[in-house]
Amino acid sequence: MFARVARYEVAEERMEEAVEAFRDAASQLSGEEGLEGGYILTDGEGSSVISLTFWSTRAARDASEVQAARLRREAAQRVNGAVTSVQNLEVAVEIAAAASSGGSTAGTGVESSSKSERRKRWRLECCSRFLAEPRSSTRR
Repeated sequence: MFARVARYEVAEERMEEAVEAFRDAASQLSGEEGLEGGYILTDGEGSSVISLTFWSTRAARDASEVQAARLRREAAQRVNGAVTSVQNLEVAVEIAAAASSGGSTAGTGVESSSKSERRKRWRLECCSRFLAEPRSSTRR
């Protein structure tokens, strides 16, 4: 699995708007071939936003770069923010929460391949639900 991590700086008072802007950008990326899922992360007390996307292959991630760069730029500009960095990475180890029944390797939290596949499907389902959720103006 492959990942792209992008970091942004946004004025703290525009954070709710930024989350909406990046949610809109993510929804436009959601149909891309090979997209496994992703997250929009905020630091909650400052001005940092991170987008994290997972891709089935390096080729799929690389093929999405032009569109992803445009969407990043547009989302950041919408809230007078800035893209501060973008990294393309390979997932080396997937760390799982402790499981109550089997499936992990000797209690290490490192997943077996069948459990790893279930986690990938879960991420995809969660991200799809996240993108489909109605937008709320209240902060959680």
